Amino acid sequence: MSSWCGPGDVPDLVRLMRPIAAEEQPDDPSAGQQAEVGLVRAVEAGGLLMGDRAWVLGARVDGEPAGYALACRVLKLDQRVGFLFVDER
Repeated sequence: MSSWCGPGDVPDLVRLMRPIAAEEQPDDPSAGQQAEVGLVRAVEAGGLLMGDRAWVLGARVDGEPAGYALACRVLKLDQRVGFLFVDER
């Protein structure tokens, strides 16, 4: 099951991102904590889960966070709207 993430989903996103960061940076024991801090800062800045230019689609398996897709809206100089998917896991 998938749904758009909002500020109330931060704890689930943290549970998802900490092990991903640890896996991607196995030599850095603080990688998971750094991922959490970065995620919380991005949310607090208001540009991640509350904006109209970036969205996080979260996936769950058996109720547990299992993956995400981050989509960012690319601004155009005319009426066109483009989307750039910048991250997924």
